[in-house]
Amino acid sequence: MLPQAPTWIPPRRLDGRDRSWPRQRLAALSYAIGVLLKGDGSVCVTRKTDYSTGKLKLYRAYKIDLKNKSIGFINAFNVACSTVLRRKSVRVAGSEPRRALQIQYCSKAFVSWWMRQKIRGFRRIIAAFPVEYLRSRFDSDCNVHESSVDLCGAVSHRRPMEFERRLCIKLGIRAGKIRPYGKTGDINYVGSKKIVNREQRIRFRVNARDFLRCIGGLSVEWRDYELKHARKGRDWTPWKSNVRERALMLKRENSWSCKKITDELKKELGHRIPYSTANAWLNSEAGLT
Repeated sequence: MLPQAPTWIPPRRLDGRDRSWPRQRLAALSYAIGVLLKGDGSVCVTRKTDYSTGKLKLYRAYKIDLKNKSIGFINAFNVACSTVLRRKSVRVAGSEPRRALQIQYCSKAFVSWWMRQKIRGFRRIIAAFPVEYLRSRFDSDCNVHESSVDLCGAVSHRRPMEFERRLCIKLGIRAGKIRPYGKTGDINYVGSKKIVNREQRIRFRVNARDFLRCIGGLSVEWRDYELKHARKGRDWTPWKSNVRERALMLKRENSWSCKKITDELKKELGHRIPYSTANAWLNSEAGLT
């Protein structure tokens, strides 16, 4: 049973030395931030009515909420909120097949703290615990393919997605450029619910093998199954920097195609550089796409 705190106090340190905020609790906060900041969760203040002493009373409700069809995702967020707020886990609402499940916490102290935060305050916590944050973001908004995982969003989320892409690269996860997909006005259906794209959709792709190695998996059960059972593609070959520099030099000096450059490198090195690797070098100054 978790001890009940009289009120919620935000962390003052992020190194785990504060006895009230050990590393496990800080990691849970990073996961919750990923769900609530740009994910499927929400933080809000609403008005509610209730009868008190025989009279109808209007009051404010400070809510932390998540709706999702995945019981694995719901449970992961439930545990994270329980750890952050130091409360018992709440009951999951909804049990009908193919219907959204929901959990909801109420905490005036947490919601008030959240509303006062600026993005740099959140990023300090995220930078200290990037793995948990990225897992929550991919739990909220990803698609899993045979050898890659896409993190999806809208064009208005481009800046936070650039930040998330840099986090992936810093952890050693190969991450592609942010690219648009679909069209504004496209219509999709989730069950009987009609969804119209009001903004251009964007996404970036990460290597599935790298994602498993660094993040460990997903909380959404069907995505996690696809991730762990799909073909992962080839291992990452750590090519020396002088090989990449030679490829770039051949491009600058001769304006050769990628195929001609790989043919020339094969003559010089005695073995072939994969076309996709050479193409990545030629299209990205950082050597990562």
